[in-house]
Amino acid sequence: MLSNLANVYRQFDEIPKALSNFQAARAIIEDIGEKDGLARILMNISGIYEDTGDHQRQLEYSIEGLEINERTNDAAYHARILGNVSSAYVGLENFTSALTFIERAIEESERLAIASLVRGQKLVRATILMKHGRLDECGAC
Repeated sequence: MLSNLANVYRQFDEIPKALSNFQAARAIIEDIGEKDGLARILMNISGIYEDTGDHQRQLEYSIEGLEINERTNDAAYHARILGNVSSAYVGLENFTSALTFIERAIEESERLAIASLVRGQKLVRATILMKHGRLDECGAC
């Protein structure tokens, strides 16, 4: 419920209220030990920092969510989190790390046969290569 309220606040650009509700939801989820839910809350917080341009904090929450997710069996969400980590690195203009994480995300998504996710991640890869001045490496992006 708190995370739903946080998402509403986020949609209305009330960032402090959104963060407060996500942090409250995080505390509850940590208390009950629900790792899948915790990874998702952390990714929501990461998304807020992406929206506000605070890519360092976006990266911190994405990495924390990734580490927690790696202790679960949610491979599909793992592929999405890898993409979020890549996005944070793009925001920090660390295109080498961004490319590393998006390649891992694509590999995971292809292994799981999630075509829509693969297409989106390949588009992100093309964008990273373009920003890194390496679009010629894109091939069949």
